[in-house]
Amino acid sequence: MGRGILNRMVGIRLRDKGRVYYFDPGELELRKGDKVVADTAWGITFGTVCSWHEKTANQSCTKDLKAILRKITPDDEVKINSNQKIEQESLSYCLERIAQRGLNMKLVDSEHLLDGSKLIFYFTADERIDFRELVKDLANRFRLRIEMKQVGVRDEARMFAGFGCCGRQFCCSTFLSEFEPVTIRMARSQDMTLNPAKISGVCGRLMCCIAFEYNAKETNSPEEGNQPTAKTCGPPDQTGRENNNVPANGEKTRGRRRRRRNRKREGGATDNA
Repeated sequence: MGRGILNRMVGIRLRDKGRVYYFDPGELELRKGDKVVADTAWGITFGTVCSWHEKTANQSCTKDLKAILRKITPDDEVKINSNQKIEQESLSYCLERIAQRGLNMKLVDSEHLLDGSKLIFYFTADERIDFRELVKDLANRFRLRIEMKQVGVRDEARMFAGFGCCGRQFCCSTFLSEFEPVTIRMARSQDMTLNPAKISGVCGRLMCCIAFEYNAKETNSPEEGNQPTAKTCGPPDQTGRENNNVPANGEKTRGRRRRRRNRKREGGATDNA
């Protein structure tokens, strides 16, 4: 298949965890599950092919993509194993220095780039952290360029991975490439129990599956026999608040029944007068 006909890009999950990034495969013939070495904005690292996309040339989808350098070689595998030992050592040492300096931050992970040019530490924090002295400690110990990256709690859960309340692996660490906004309205439209313990994930945020199940429900066409539920979110009322009492199958709303009872009472009072 010629490159002049189709622009190609592949989705790579770097270090077998974290989000999916898209790269230009060049002339490489890749399959899903292949291990590759890629050139990223922060250095050379490795990852696994998890998706494949082909677009027509006029969409120029590979214009600004970084390149995949090669498939992983035996020498690369040896270097990856060596780097993993350095990452474990750097995590332990960094945790010690954080405790000794009393920094209010949580260390999540470390990454030693494949080319050995940089050591990256990922952390979460509720406030701005002055880690300049910590970086000096790490640089003196490992004699490498040190970079500190702050991530969110959802990225933290994706890096750690694990199993959700459904018994399956986290969606974010298996197939989700981006975090979509998740709202209470999405959970309400699916008749879910609005109990934070029931609808929150390990990260403490609303579960990601609420969003894509909501989107799947919205895309179902009425020709497939889908009927609206009784608790459908309606448009805002005159006060600007969301109306959650939209009737299904011709039911009367509470407001209509209340107004009808009031009219009957007013009519009875007029007759008695």
